[in-house]
Amino acid sequence: LLTLSLNDNAISDDGGRAIAAALASNSTLTELDLAETLIEEEGEDAIADELALNFSLVDCHGLDHPKLLSLLIRNEKNQRSR
Repeated sequence: LLTLSLNDNAISDDGGRAIAAALASNSTLTELDLAETLIEEEGEDAIADELALNFSLVDCHGLDHPKLLSLLIRNEKNQRSR
């Protein structure tokens, strides 16, 4: 699975934490769409924290967390250098 679109779903911070846990051990997903969900700061924090362990995700739509954005940029640079 390379792309996962969960946009326009009633995913809350609990769902954000579950997504975060999955990202920690995932090495294939490159794009995640969470636009129009109910994920707020707590869920975004969890996703950003776990993304520190994930090097495959390069695009995440719908979340605007500064740490998340910098990790996505890191991952994209790493993928380009391969």
